[in-house]
Amino acid sequence: MRRKRDERPLPGCHRTRSARRARGRDAHHRSHPEQKIRVTDKTIFIIAGEESGDTHAARLIRELKAAVPGLRIEGLGGDRMKQVGCELRADIVSSAVMGFAQVVKNLRYFRRMLAETAAYLEQSPPDALVLVDYPGFNLRLAAAVRKLGIPIVYYISPQIWAWRPGRIHTIARLVDKMIVIFPFEEELYRKEKVDVTYVGHPILDNLSEVELDADFLNRLAAMDSTDHIGLLPGSRRQEIMAILPIMLETARLILRQMPHARFLIPCSSQPNRDVVEQMLGDSSLRVEVSLGKMYEVAKSARCCIVASGTATLEVASLLTPLVVVYRIGHLTWLLGKRFLKVPHISLVNILAGQEVVPEMLQYRMRPELLAETVVELCRDGERRQKMVSDLRKVRERIGAPGASSRAAKVVSELLDSKCSAPLAARSSC
Repeated sequence: MRRKRDERPLPGCHRTRSARRARGRDAHHRSHPEQKIRVTDKTIFIIAGEESGDTHAARLIRELKAAVPGLRIEGLGGDRMKQVGCELRADIVSSAVMGFAQVVKNLRYFRRMLAETAAYLEQSPPDALVLVDYPGFNLRLAAAVRKLGIPIVYYISPQIWAWRPGRIHTIARLVDKMIVIFPFEEELYRKEKVDVTYVGHPILDNLSEVELDADFLNRLAAMDSTDHIGLLPGSRRQEIMAILPIMLETARLILRQMPHARFLIPCSSQPNRDVVEQMLGDSSLRVEVSLGKMYEVAKSARCCIVASGTATLEVASLLTPLVVVYRIGHLTWLLGKRFLKVPHISLVNILAGQEVVPEMLQYRMRPELLAETVVELCRDGERRQKMVSDLRKVRERIGAPGASSRAAKVVSELLDSKCSAPLAARSSC
């Protein structure tokens, strides 16, 4: 019988003799598959460090709890993971940063979190460690705890096909099971002899399950103009601060050609909404700021301007024309250009294998160019029709709904396997 897991926050304390004995019992369970642990004794530790990862991890947790009754789930993540029953050791989503300079500035925090998490996992090893994207932190943690014999699952691969392809060798060395969301990723990992399963993209789970707010949609439809344009500046504070001012200047230029246009800004959290409203101040622009409602905004908009990231795929899946934008610090941009291995950065264009949606990045993210493109896409012309047709093809390549359920099945099968030692050590099982 496993010892009761430590209920305290991430510790910096020393292990006791009883803790070492308990850890030994866990190791005995793993090396003797005939001694099965009751399902109610099983624990998974999940880590997601960004808004999108928090969303996908939350769906995975919900499916895991349905598939494995009594399963205990701990982790590092955000509010969405907490809402579905994850016992959060720390909220790292609210501390997410972007850009080289911001990472360096917060290096002490990340090092402390890494050390404390590794110490906790050594003191109270779970039956599986599930890493969700967030490679800068997650791969370092995997290296730190590999020696503990905890099976490591990586859900949502780092974008090794876009930049830092050498990471695939690190993953092959550290990770027992890859669960990937794009079909071409499966082939990449198979070539490196990594145990991999393709499950499809979880955003289609969102689209198939989300219940749109009919009152919100009706209110938008009843406005004096239905020339709605969505502005999605990202989910991090730094992204919003860098991107929203250019979006608002673009909006002013759009109004010269579309005087009845109304702009919609969905915010992923209340802190983000506060930032947006503070930046708007007493602006004369007709802007509707909402908490959530991203799908409602994308569905009702004639066109969206979207910060590069998962949101581009979500908007594209609703067949709403879009323009992809992004702006980061100059140093980060130079480093990124050096390591980037693909001609496009938006997931829509990468999946399509060609430019389906315009990408206006860094110094090309100019209000004049943006406004001209958005106005053209709002018209019922050939460019709009072709984009909608191409987006439909991209949506077909994403896969079918049920990715979260399929991912949970892979993890639960790992838990139920007769030998739960890491793959590299299973020859002795």
